[in-house]
Amino acid sequence: MDTPDPVTAELFMKYDYAETKDLLKTFITLISATLVVSITFSEKIVGIRDTSSRVRETLIWSWSLLVAALICAGVALAFIAAAAGKVIYERIPIFDWHYGFLALISWSFVLLAGGAFIAALITMIIAGARSAGGGNAAAGANAQGQHDLMSVSKSPPEGKPEATSL
Repeated sequence: MDTPDPVTAELFMKYDYAETKDLLKTFITLISATLVVSITFSEKIVGIRDTSSRVRETLIWSWSLLVAALICAGVALAFIAAAAGKVIYERIPIFDWHYGFLALISWSFVLLAGGAFIAALITMIIAGARSAGGGNAAAGANAQGQHDLMSVSKSPPEGKPEATSL
């Protein structure tokens, strides 16, 4: 028998489906926001145009992992919806699998999405650390320029007398 009994079906729809669907909607929003913010502010954070190719490659890996996480989360959402459709309608087009198997596939993709998201965050941190640690030539030049400005003597502008204290 492919269709669960009414109590199991109700519990699946109330907890498994509803909680997984809400988790995935929130997770998709989080992944999308992380991707958009990191791309938007990549110039300010790591100086993407002036940084080394190593830092750029690390950041591109991070963005690729975020896209992979987004795809996995979308696939997970599709499979949990298919599982719910199987419970409600007893038959769905394309997949004629047991609802529990469809839910298991969904949860597997949730774990893949979470792993890809964590890996993306780690690579983003590595890119930032490489950029701060000398992978960014512009940042190093800017820091040197600031150091030079601070080492200039504090003499008054020409034509102005030095202030004396009373």
